[in-house]
Amino acid sequence: VVKGTIKLSRLSIDGDEKVIELVTPGKTFAEALMFGDQPNYPVRATAIGTSAVFAFSNKTFLKILHSSPVTCFRLLGEMSVRLHRMVKEIDDLTLQSASSRVAGYLYNCAHTHGDDLRSFSLNTPKGVLASMLSIKPETFSRILQAFIGEGLIKVEGKHIEVINDLGLRRHAKFASDCGFNLEPSSGRDQSSAKHL
Repeated sequence: VVKGTIKLSRLSIDGDEKVIELVTPGKTFAEALMFGDQPNYPVRATAIGTSAVFAFSNKTFLKILHSSPVTCFRLLGEMSVRLHRMVKEIDDLTLQSASSRVAGYLYNCAHTHGDDLRSFSLNTPKGVLASMLSIKPETFSRILQAFIGEGLIKVEGKHIEVINDLGLRRHAKFASDCGFNLEPSSGRDQSSAKHL
C-alpha cells in the first residue's frame, strides 16, 4: 500500500462484514497467494477513501525471493507477525469482553507515537473499527459513551483524548487491539493512529 488504507474483510452468509485487517502505507497483503497451487484470495480487499497500491506479478516476486534471502526472511517475519496477530485476536475474542477490546484499542492508539501523546483521531469509520473488534457499531458507540461517563476519555467528532490513562489501561486489562500489545508502540508492527 502506497497511499490510503485497504480494508481486508469477509462476508458471512447473512451479509455481515468482519474486518480482518486494515492495511496502511508501507504494509503489504496477499503475499501468501504466491505459494499456493490454485491461488484464491480468501478475503475482500476494499479501499477506504483515496488509496493507491503497487501490484507485483507472482513470477517477479518469486524471483526476488529466490535471489535475496534477506527479502525472503523479511517476508517470513511479516507473515509470522500477522499470524501472531490473528491468533491473539482469537484469544481476545474468547477471553476478553467487548469493553476490554475497545479499551485495549484506544489505549494502543494513544500510545502509538510514544508516552507523551494522549490524543488521536479515528479517521476510519466507526463501523469498520467495530467490525475489526468483532462488535456491533452501536455497541462500539455505547462503550465510548460509557468511557466518557467514567471520565476515561473525551470525544469530539473523530478526535479522542485519553483523560485517565491508568483507568483505560485497567479497563483493557490484558486485552489488545486485535493482536497489539498494551505497551507504547515502537511503530514497527502497528498501524499508525493517523491512518486509522
